[in-house]
Amino acid sequence: MTIVEEEIRFRVRGGTASDLATVNEIPLERELVIEIDTRNFKLGDGVTQYNDLPYATAEAFLQFQVTAEHVLQYRLSPDGPWVDVVDLDAYAGITDAPSDGNQYARKDGGWVEVEASGADSVQMRVESGYIQYSADGGATWQDLIAVSSLKGASAYEVAVANGFSGSESEWLASLKGEPGADAVGAVSRTTVTINSGSGSVTLGKLVLLLQLVTSAAARCRFYCSAAARDADASRAATVAAAQGAGLLLEFISTSAFLGAPLTPGVIAYNLDSPVTGSIYYNIQPVGGAMTVDLTYLKLES
Repeated sequence: MTIVEEEIRFRVRGGTASDLATVNEIPLERELVIEIDTRNFKLGDGVTQYNDLPYATAEAFLQFQVTAEHVLQYRLSPDGPWVDVVDLDAYAGITDAPSDGNQYARKDGGWVEVEASGADSVQMRVESGYIQYSADGGATWQDLIAVSSLKGASAYEVAVANGFSGSESEWLASLKGEPGADAVGAVSRTTVTINSGSGSVTLGKLVLLLQLVTSAAARCRFYCSAAARDADASRAATVAAAQGAGLLLEFISTSAFLGAPLTPGVIAYNLDSPVTGSIYYNIQPVGGAMTVDLTYLKLES
């Protein structure tokens, strides 16, 4: 048999059972959330809230059999020892017992009188935290095994089975994720001066345009690619750009209205392949050469 190994990354975090239930967040996909007081854990799927997720446990195992000698047995693992529950022959209803009107059953080669409610089968139920059985039609019940003993392995036991070496306290102390990314310094708005004409300016892969002010009347257009800029070069100012043409912003200033804050701000981005920090422009002055002061906030370098 060929064993195929695939590297999968998990995120681990913990908290008390009550705190996790109160917050009731949606754990990320493959996020292991451990209740540090109960040592139970759940595995997130990215869509289900914490309280609705089932606890992740090892699969419980409980198997029954009836031997050739008619003894009901159980075991708790596929290769574990069989444990006797009850001799079924002691409760097998018969018709050829002494005919005095009472109910009889065979046991150890002889006959024993049983209650009139005697049954010819063994019943089982879960009650008060135990798997119980009854061999007298439900009149009396005997504890077989505690349900809690069938519970799967704890998170610590799973970790040990997967190679962790150390105490449970040491394991809890080791539940730390990888270091986060370095903090990014504070970002502030920037103003760049652009000369009239057709060209590009390096602002960032993704920026927020905040304000545009011209030194003289002009038609100012900004694009996500050089191809979009060139394809739109001959379009008249009185004609709207086609949808999806790659035009990010068109601003027409006059001698009486040279600029203004852009409200709301305009998202500008680069669609080159590979992506660069260039934003492309075509600035057409009404008169001679002029400049544009463009204020922006960089969102992605």
